[in-house]
Amino acid sequence: MKKFIPLLIASLFACWSCKLEDTYTETNVRDMVNVVDGLLYNDYGYNLAVVEDAVGASTWKVEGARYLALFDILNRNLDISLKSVLRSDKIAAEPLEDPEELAQDPVELSIQGFSGGYLNLGFTITRDKASNNAHVFHFYYKVENNFMKIYIEHVGFGEDPIHMPDDNLESVDRMFSIPLEDLPYFSSVSLVMYCITTQGGEKVIKQTTVNLY
Repeated sequence: MKKFIPLLIASLFACWSCKLEDTYTETNVRDMVNVVDGLLYNDYGYNLAVVEDAVGASTWKVEGARYLALFDILNRNLDISLKSVLRSDKIAAEPLEDPEELAQDPVELSIQGFSGGYLNLGFTITRDKASNNAHVFHFYYKVENNFMKIYIEHVGFGEDPIHMPDDNLESVDRMFSIPLEDLPYFSSVSLVMYCITTQGGEKVIKQTTVNLY
């Protein structure tokens, strides 16, 4: 059975598991949520009642959708003021044979963690403002002696974020949830991706490994 690890983002599960004061509030909470019967539930089964909605219900009320949500908690009943949502694509990871064949377009890892039966990963990508193309992500895994490496392949559209003028580039956030039930057993896991880093005073694209567990 796979090990379960709490989501490693700023959330308030500790507060929700204890008795909250009637006047309890918290601002700018980020949490993974799911839409079930038109309501928002986080990965621990708490219903977050949207009483103030800056997003618009027609946008986020997509049955079965999964989001990284930003909200304020207004009271101990978990009434919330919903500020924004970033849809998390549910995507399967596939076995990998040759890591050398993967595309090397860079990403920046922004969110990482396990909850709700998913490995949740958030990235920031840099793309050409003039392009409307949605960059493609693929996820692959290799397991050796119960140690898993997940390789992140980001396929851009010919942008050169190192040499292009900043005025021609924009940053875009992407969110993904990989079902743990689709992955083989693992006792530890790391992410392998290409990132922009500084080397010798110059920006370069370099393979980076991040240990999750």
